[in-house]
Amino acid sequence: MRRNGLIVSSMVAMLGAAAFAGEATVERGDLVIRFERKARVEPISKRPVRFEPEVYGGRLELGQRARDPGPVKAGDELMVLTSREFAEQLEDAKTLAVESERRLEVTRQERRIGLEQAKVGSERAEFAAEVALRNWNLFREFDSKKTLEQRELGLQWQRDSFKDENEELRQLEKMYSGTSLADETKDIVLDRARRSIKRGERFLAHSEQDYKNFVQFLHPQNTKQIEDNSRFAAFDLEVAKNNLRLAGVRTELDLAAAERGVRDAKRRAERLDRDRERLTLRAPIDGYWLPQVREQGDQANAWQPVGEVADVSTLRLRGSLDPMALRILAGDAGPGAIVGTSASMRWTSRPDLVSTATITEFVTVGTPEGDSTAFPFFASIPADSGAMVGLEAILFGSKKLTGVLLVPDKAVKGAPSRPTVKKKGPDGEKEVEVRLGPSADGKVVVVEGLAEGDVVVVPDA
Repeated sequence: MRRNGLIVSSMVAMLGAAAFAGEATVERGDLVIRFERKARVEPISKRPVRFEPEVYGGRLELGQRARDPGPVKAGDELMVLTSREFAEQLEDAKTLAVESERRLEVTRQERRIGLEQAKVGSERAEFAAEVALRNWNLFREFDSKKTLEQRELGLQWQRDSFKDENEELRQLEKMYSGTSLADETKDIVLDRARRSIKRGERFLAHSEQDYKNFVQFLHPQNTKQIEDNSRFAAFDLEVAKNNLRLAGVRTELDLAAAERGVRDAKRRAERLDRDRERLTLRAPIDGYWLPQVREQGDQANAWQPVGEVADVSTLRLRGSLDPMALRILAGDAGPGAIVGTSASMRWTSRPDLVSTATITEFVTVGTPEGDSTAFPFFASIPADSGAMVGLEAILFGSKKLTGVLLVPDKAVKGAPSRPTVKKKGPDGEKEVEVRLGPSADGKVVVVEGLAEGDVVVVPDA
């Protein structure tokens, strides 16, 4: 019978004809259990085929229909991608590279002129600082004292001149007092002398005030101005030297940035050129080509797999095993011992070709499959088994259970959650719970709940 996706068969000791007329006797016998599970051939190694650009990230599409699935050699052309946006980006990158070189040349000329201007400014500031310092030293050591002394001498000359004029007036007055000159002549001479004295008095007063102002205000201000000129010139020289140094640094930085811009622009153009070559997708290895994007005009983004090439030199089976298969393959050792066990295998398309598959990987976490549970596995297959990618295989195996208690599976109700049977006894029928083992050909193994010789009810249907 077919149960939970498996085909099982059994060989049991024949019960008497009376046992199937509504009852059956629990007897010991032998049971051969079998399993069959589907699996599919897949490559252990696959290489994705995709556009792997260095810089381009825009949209792409198939320029022509992709190569049909089938065997390929490394380097075979699989498909060609196109993009108007790509062509525009490449043209822009090349134009930018040329413009960057021109900007670099302009930057070099501007930086050279700026550096020369900074040098000239530094030289001028240095000369001005030397002149200002020399003027300050001369003033401090010679001109300051000389200027004060000249002012003092000038004032003294005014004083002496005024004194002489007063003396001359007295002499004139004394001289003319005892002469016989005409009064008009006397008056002219004396009035002239008196007027001169008055002017001298006024000039002397101004000179006195000028000298006082010069000593108290003008000379200190002049001294400070000459000293400040020297100090400011020294500061300007320091600024000019710093400007020259900074101009050199800025020149280096600006040139480095411009050169980097040229290098980056050229590098982008070169990378886009290499990306253009990558638009023709080729097989990365020898194997079997399986396209995912096929028709002309289909979209294909960068780094998106558009197919894969399977390495057909190393193949394996992938499928799932149910608990019956685990019992047959691993036996009493449990599922942990199933890795390394072997099972017979045949191809659904060529059932006459029988080989052996060896379990290499097994996942102990299962998923529901009908009334049972399926556990994924991988298995290795011989190189000469005739395997091809995508072929379907059947794993099968059997195991003989000897001396087990057997009852017709029709006698069991409530399986698999709470199996029970109706047991006949002196007091009539009684429902008892049982624990079951595997089943085959309408018979099921009773592990617990019945004894050899017990009689159970078997419904007609």
